[in-house]
Amino acid sequence: MTQVSIVICTFNRPLLLAQAVRSCAVQEGLPHGAIGIFVVDNSPDGNAAAQVRELAANSPVPITYVGERRSNIARARNAGIAASDAPFIAFLDDDEEASPRWIAGLLATMERTGADVVFAPVRPRFETGRAPAWDPDARLFTRDMGLPDGTPAPLLATGASRGGGTGNCMLRRATCIGSAEPFDPDFGVTGGEDTDFFMGLSRAGRRFVWCASAPVSEYVPAERSRLDYMARRTFRQNQSYVRLRMKNSERPALMTANLMARGAVQLGLWSLLALVDRVARRSDGSRAWLKMNAGAGKLLWARSGGKHS
Repeated sequence: MTQVSIVICTFNRPLLLAQAVRSCAVQEGLPHGAIGIFVVDNSPDGNAAAQVRELAANSPVPITYVGERRSNIARARNAGIAASDAPFIAFLDDDEEASPRWIAGLLATMERTGADVVFAPVRPRFETGRAPAWDPDARLFTRDMGLPDGTPAPLLATGASRGGGTGNCMLRRATCIGSAEPFDPDFGVTGGEDTDFFMGLSRAGRRFVWCASAPVSEYVPAERSRLDYMARRTFRQNQSYVRLRMKNSERPALMTANLMARGAVQLGLWSLLALVDRVARRSDGSRAWLKMNAGAGKLLWARSGGKHS
């Protein structure tokens, strides 16, 4: 019986998709038949179908093509879950590559701890070969809690998980999937559907743990390592953050007012610090620029509508 369904949602990334699928097909430390791969094609024209058929023809594990032509990452995740039937579901992004014992590590941690969700590290692999000068430690590109296997990793009240996300996680189907649309399509274009999903699980009392021994690498193209790209992403993430807090708050109006006030203070304070840094030439201003965009995103949350990338 298949133990784990690996769900990979893809959108117009044929070369990266092939790498992601192949890294899953050669997983080590598992009994025969333990995994199945489900590729969800979220492109309107279904352009990944032929490629997935070719990958499936040469794969040692079964690969299933799932078409979801409504461009919405939440709908794509829901389609992958619906098409699969294994008791455990693992998510991998189409720009990621799994380490050889990725599934073995996640599954062992899940079974040993009895957890409902297992998160694991996502580490960047830069097209340029190095982290950008404005973030030399790649802090903003790395998701790693730095905890031993099996350590509890509960979500904070804000929905933050200190490094967790759908880019590398395993879910227990019986306790995590309770409806036909576990991921909310309202967040499927602007982003935040995964945080919303995990916030719901946290409210329901589900247990989250960390697995340091199951890392994946994420390809970061040159344009995404630029400061202006990260600033735009920070702005959009904070727009989604306000919408998430509104949805998951008992007093949404008060929560929104509070977050907008915090955004205004954040924008004003960091604008002033950016000016001081510029005059004194104390730094390159990157941190201040990102914080300013975070504040602006909270203030302008109602204008959210652009797709995260």
